[in-house]
Amino acid sequence: MRKLATAAFAFCGAVFLSQYLLPTGQFFAAAACALLGSAAFFAFRRHRLRLLLILFGLAAGFCFDGLYRAFVFRPVTAVSGQTLPVVAVARERVEKTDYGGRVLITLDLPDAPKTKARLYLYGADVPDIQPGDTLSFTARLKAADTLYGEETDVFFSKGIFLTATPRGRVEITGASRSAAFVPARLAASISDTIGALFPREEAAFLRALLVGDARDLYGDKTLSEALRVTGTAHIVSVSGMHVAFLMNTLALLVRRRRYLPVVGFPVLLLFMALAGFRPAVVRAGIMQVFLLLAPAVRRENDPPTSLAVSLLVILLGNPFAARSVSLQLSFSATAGLLLFSGRLFEVFTRPVRRVKNRLLRRVLGDLLSAPAASVAALSLSLPLTALHFGTVSLIAPLANLLILWAVSLAFSGAVLTLVLAFATSPIAALAFLPAAAAFLTALPCRFVLRAVRLLARAPLAAVYTSSPLITAWLAYLYLMALLCFLLREKKVRPLLPASLSGSVLCLILLLTGLTRGVKGLRV
Repeated sequence: MRKLATAAFAFCGAVFLSQYLLPTGQFFAAAACALLGSAAFFAFRRHRLRLLLILFGLAAGFCFDGLYRAFVFRPVTAVSGQTLPVVAVARERVEKTDYGGRVLITLDLPDAPKTKARLYLYGADVPDIQPGDTLSFTARLKAADTLYGEETDVFFSKGIFLTATPRGRVEITGASRSAAFVPARLAASISDTIGALFPREEAAFLRALLVGDARDLYGDKTLSEALRVTGTAHIVSVSGMHVAFLMNTLALLVRRRRYLPVVGFPVLLLFMALAGFRPAVVRAGIMQVFLLLAPAVRRENDPPTSLAVSLLVILLGNPFAARSVSLQLSFSATAGLLLFSGRLFEVFTRPVRRVKNRLLRRVLGDLLSAPAASVAALSLSLPLTALHFGTVSLIAPLANLLILWAVSLAFSGAVLTLVLAFATSPIAALAFLPAAAAFLTALPCRFVLRAVRLLARAPLAAVYTSSPLITAWLAYLYLMALLCFLLREKKVRPLLPASLSGSVLCLILLLTGLTRGVKGLRV
């Protein structure tokens, strides 16, 4: 039994329940779980330990969420509506906007030191704020939910509970040399270097790929919609895939496996810091640490345990992170991979086993692993995608199969290009080296961007849950999948449920076209 995973998942489950169903009353729920746990200790002998881990894990999760709200969240939001003179430290470089600028800061409030807030600057005269700069100004403070209503979860899930608007001029009174701001400065330097080496569109793509800065990329509405329709938005959101690319690049440079953890841990930590410790990259980083540590301590890596611990670490830092859409999608996709990727790969490659040529059989197996992994990841993340974005991409497995190899090349090429750029910057005669590397790296970037746009224009690339019939089809699809899972011992062939699901979708599309009078409908 996975004791640590059981307790961690129970704790995290309680935090999710608190965030979505129990905004108050966590302590009563914790007491109820503790009482049930005490009763289970005397009433059950079989599965006693598992019940205790689940019930006391739930009690701890409810209690933690209540304490965080009482001692961290409420003292911060209590200053909402007040105008106060404040001293703040910039956590990132100022971002210029149409109305002025915005920057993430750390405020020192009387009852809430080291509080994260978003500072909004209005007007054309925006100071050049850099990471670590000390700012002094009078600010109008508001709780983040009073400014952007429906976007509350975006702020709260990042630990940003306040927004600040200056009353008067913002003065830069100093600059910190703390090592804590080195990743933010390095991320700004990487962003500038990418902009200098690559064309505009490729630079926007690589900024999102390497440091998680997707603002320029999503500024292109056509491209952002194409990414959503093709189910490839995850390639520009720093996550586990990018951590895997990074470790594969390191493995090519560090030939001896026993030295890989020594080099990998600091590089992994730096990459997580460059990406701003987003939940998805923290999850992937912690799971990668477990993977690297397992051989060193002579233990087998257990993916469910590392997944549970990574979620636990994130929620201990901020229980409101449970509301993060990126966290929910990242963990659900990873859980789908762990649960179903092996079985789906076996189903996908079953016809390939009849191929007699060993090399051809291996190549076909490698090609089919990508759609198998894509379907496995979508198996649990698809309902969340439909819920949050109203879109279900049908072309996602094909799109991932066609472009993931190019994304891997672009990532590794960009890392090597940046290393060359920083290493040769003092020597003008060697400037052609990073330029040549950037030219080669831009090729897979262009392929990915053009392929995404092309695939998004394909008929039936995606369906939308605005139609109740499509929502009913999704429920039907998952019912068929559940029946296949329950009847797996009877060796149910997947062809029949897949054909039924496809036929029902075609019928729904035909009925939708007939009832709405659409001409030229193609199915």
